[in-house]
Amino acid sequence: YQDATMEIFGVPVLYTPYFIMPAKSKRQTGLLRILMGTDNNLGALIQAPVFITLGTWQDLTFTPTSYSKGGFRLGNEYRYIYSPYKYGQVTFNFTNFQYSTDRTEPFLNRHDASKSKGSKALGIVGESYLDISNVYYLGTRAQTRQQIRLVSDPYYFAQYPSDLRGIQGYLRSQVSFTFPTDRTLTTASSVYFQNLLVAEDHQGGVDGGTVLQLPKASFSLRNHNLLDRYLTAEVDTRFSNFIRPGAGFDNV
Repeated sequence: YQDATMEIFGVPVLYTPYFIMPAKSKRQTGLLRILMGTDNNLGALIQAPVFITLGTWQDLTFTPTSYSKGGFRLGNEYRYIYSPYKYGQVTFNFTNFQYSTDRTEPFLNRHDASKSKGSKALGIVGESYLDISNVYYLGTRAQTRQQIRLVSDPYYFAQYPSDLRGIQGYLRSQVSFTFPTDRTLTTASSVYFQNLLVAEDHQGGVDGGTVLQLPKASFSLRNHNLLDRYLTAEVDTRFSNFIRPGAGFDNV
């Protein structure tokens, strides 16, 4: 619309020189609904998400948010569905503030330079959260899956609980390979756990440790005939190795 005016009972109440109202079933690049509100810790906020189409099988959403106390935060979400056998999603959200190094309170570190974590990545990334989910089929049966979830500081979720999406206690990242046949199932994976419970350790700090499960493998065989079908065999083997470089999960 050009030179559009909205009227209520014949009285003009809003004018805009240019206005687009999507009425199509086809995806279209554009500005989404603007949100304004308040947050108990971060103050007044204004959010203006932008949706960008990148073709018929992928798209991107930028969600910039400005807080009166918490500075700037940018949410980035990329999605693709190339086929029923190749699809995934990447979420990367970051803020331009940092928490204090001792992490004794889930508030912004804006005044005490002695507790600063140092320089920010690219000069703007203070705290961040990464969530990658990807599925890729190798032929008609084998497949590989990647689920990567990492956060720079567990206090991040105290400010942005909506990013948790049902996660409690820890973040789990896993890269796996699965190959099924009519009678066998072979799997191999590596799993990484990041503790989100902010608890004091014996030295008075924070137990923010990690645990790595590498490798994790299994093999199953079902209904294998032996001795001219007079006997059948089933095999189920599993192997896991855990690596804990620090005091991860001591207080969990």
